[in-house]
Amino acid sequence: MCKDGMALWYILSPVLLSLLGRLVLERRVALALAENLLLIACTQYAELSWVKVVVIATIFVASAFLQTQLEYLESVQDTYSHAGSLQCEAKSSRASGCPAHTSRDQKRDSSYRTPREVQAPNVNGNPQAEKSFHGRVALFPCDLRHLRRSGFKDNYHHSYLYAGYPVGLRACYSPLITVEPPFRSGFLLPIKKAWFSIRPEDHAFNGGANLSMTQKLEEFLLSEGEDPAEWPYAYLLAPPSVTWQLNNPLSFWYLYNTRRELTAMIVQLQTSYGERRLWLTRNCRTEAPGTGPYCFQGKFDKDLQVSPFTPIEASYVIDSSDPCAAPLDKLKIMVTLKRGRATVMNAVVNSTGPPLDAASASLGSSMLFLVKWWWVPMCSVVVFRILFKAAKIYLTHNGRELNIQTRAEPNRKAIAKSARLSERALEKYFFMILSSMVQSQSRIKSVKYVTPGEHCPRTRVMQSHKQYSSEKDPHPPDEEKNKEALQQVVFTVNTPTFYSRFFHYKSPFAAMQSELLDDERTRTIPRVSLWIGDGG
Repeated sequence: MCKDGMALWYILSPVLLSLLGRLVLERRVALALAENLLLIACTQYAELSWVKVVVIATIFVASAFLQTQLEYLESVQDTYSHAGSLQCEAKSSRASGCPAHTSRDQKRDSSYRTPREVQAPNVNGNPQAEKSFHGRVALFPCDLRHLRRSGFKDNYHHSYLYAGYPVGLRACYSPLITVEPPFRSGFLLPIKKAWFSIRPEDHAFNGGANLSMTQKLEEFLLSEGEDPAEWPYAYLLAPPSVTWQLNNPLSFWYLYNTRRELTAMIVQLQTSYGERRLWLTRNCRTEAPGTGPYCFQGKFDKDLQVSPFTPIEASYVIDSSDPCAAPLDKLKIMVTLKRGRATVMNAVVNSTGPPLDAASASLGSSMLFLVKWWWVPMCSVVVFRILFKAAKIYLTHNGRELNIQTRAEPNRKAIAKSARLSERALEKYFFMILSSMVQSQSRIKSVKYVTPGEHCPRTRVMQSHKQYSSEKDPHPPDEEKNKEALQQVVFTVNTPTFYSRFFHYKSPFAAMQSELLDDERTRTIPRVSLWIGDGG
């Protein structure tokens, strides 16, 4: 018994030490090397069986994926996510923009409340008390079931945890969950009052840690051409993050009108590749309320690669119950993937028990809930489940049944993954090259350069140092539209992987010719070659 205990300690100690080191230090490479050395050491001194070898290998693989996830999570501390380095364009007079860390951050910290303050707000001193909310902070223990109906047959299910809260509320329900905690840059120590958390930087647009969830919601609605005043109430249902790590495949924003009726939803999907996509859909359900478990139905087209086993050209149908409806005792969501009229796959979320109300839960019930569900939304657990199931599908079905889809680049409406450290460094050199080309030519008056992956695209306008000459334009003089297009070119980078690929081409022109995603590339490339050069 003693030997087994020592062997278990040899296995767990390197993981605990590496986790603690990752949260305190910033040099990830050194930590990964130290972790590997510790894992090798534990295999030398512990009396191992095949079971222990499998456990060590599993820990090693999970730690490797955790290392990759943490590299993407650097975007929270990246300079692009700080509002002082962002240059936003105002979309309208209602747009919130990206203000710097000024008095608004102090106001945000002052409006961060304890559960007692949430239940009995101070109207005179708290600006948040002036706004009413719809719904309550609750944790929904669920069961997620996947059922594939065409192509190949497969089904599986596992436990899942959703947390819901009224968008705009900022509060801490210790020891369960904290919603919209105040942003503290450079704070790395794992000291917090609640195990679960819902942070604005994990949802909607990447980065923007200084922005509230309400501001991000308004920004998205404005980008869709909608009026945020149509939905004064919103309720977010999403997996909570643990230790500032989150792998968030699917979240739901429920939008309510002034009569608190559920009229629209925002479906937020995040792929395993790191891209994120938000769809706004209105309620198209024709049945009367109360005729079934669902009260909302939305439809939208699928335009993002989610899995290599599912087609891109398809559509989604989502049926959902109202998480804020009284009595709140059942959550049921069904997402159906369709290709034409055929159903490809169903994903069903069913609550396995009554939700835990964070505001009224006792300390004993909160601790009991944490004992049962503390591990479910952990990033390593979610990634392991996805990879394990993908490997099982790949190994148990032949290639003709699977019809594996090659990965396609995300479209313009998708939110690109966060840039790696190497891609951030290469972006600086690419900007220097692009700026030098623009300044040394006279065919294009200015170039508007937009980088990907953050809340507000970092926009920079580069002007030509030479006098703009439309007479040198080789096109006929009657093409006024083309001349106007040459006066300013908008150069938008959709994904940060462009920077790592750009430097592998022989010339900038070859890179542009291969990387342009515009359907009108045949008309754009000749004009770009005027100031990039014909491969020279």
